[in-house]
Amino acid sequence: MKALEQILLHEGPTRSSRLIERLVREGGLTSAAARKRLSRSQEPICRFLVPLLPKWEAFLYHEKDRNTARFWTHLVRDLHESGSVYGMAL
Repeated sequence: MKALEQILLHEGPTRSSRLIERLVREGGLTSAAARKRLSRSQEPICRFLVPLLPKWEAFLYHEKDRNTARFWTHLVRDLHESGSVYGMAL
């Protein structure tokens, strides 16, 4: 299993900046290499299609998490933490 897939299965859905930090810290990648890895990710890694986070940041999740309570809880958490206007409205 790939590192990105393992992180998402263990930690749950999250925004791209958190994944980049984790790949840099634990995977020994540069931030540019981590961003490129995220941009090249394929199924079962999915990207939330509606850009709700500031600065066009992506919200990524494993396909097994789609429409689960964990998916929605993490999306709301990241909306609040990122200062998104959508998070403020919740």
